[in-house]
Amino acid sequence: MVRWAEPEKIDEAVRCFAQDLRARFPSVVRILWYGSWVSGVPTPSSDVDLCIILQSDERRPRDRVPEFLPLRFPVGLDLVVLTEEEFRELAARSPSWHRAIMVGRAV
Repeated sequence: MVRWAEPEKIDEAVRCFAQDLRARFPSVVRILWYGSWVSGVPTPSSDVDLCIILQSDERRPRDRVPEFLPLRFPVGLDLVVLTEEEFRELAARSPSWHRAIMVGRAV
């Protein structure tokens, strides 16, 4: 059974998660929340889409994700962890994805 998550609770969870990330990881430059929760059209199965931008990191983007995952979160969470340089390169490699992230909001 899919339950509906309350938007206020999701907003609070994202803000707390972002605050925790900044406290634990000084290399975090920006956190952008994008996708259906931000655009205002979430469904009962919508996850939270976050792009975490770091100053630098030598690991591959997918190898960074586990370190940033929370122990608990009220809905599914889709994390993308990029360096500043990789985020700039994303604009050329995948303009539509970059645009989707950029129309999100900073948390």
